[in-house]
Amino acid sequence: MVNRLGAAVALIVDTLRREREAVDDGLDPAVPTDPDTVVASAAEKIVTLAADLRHANQAGDRIGFWLDHAAIVGYLSYMRIFQVTTAPHLPTGMADELEELLSRAEDEAMLP
Repeated sequence: MVNRLGAAVALIVDTLRREREAVDDGLDPAVPTDPDTVVASAAEKIVTLAADLRHANQAGDRIGFWLDHAAIVGYLSYMRIFQVTTAPHLPTGMADELEELLSRAEDEAMLP
């Protein structure tokens, strides 16, 4: 990957992979600090949340969807940490979209 896309892209991809693995292992990963990685990670979270909300809507039973997808619900707490930490460093529209999608997911999953 480094030869085709460069070291910077490989670092971003590796950071996103390690972030997801840590969450899957029940750990809170360190929030990335590299500006390009922060933006890439926020973009990944926006796409993920939008897809999860769409799937919940298509399921017909939103509460049931979130109950059946505990792994997604578990990831929301880290997403909130990420969102609060990185919002000042994201483009305004991106920060706002992440906050709005995350709030919707938390509301639907009935998180405090």
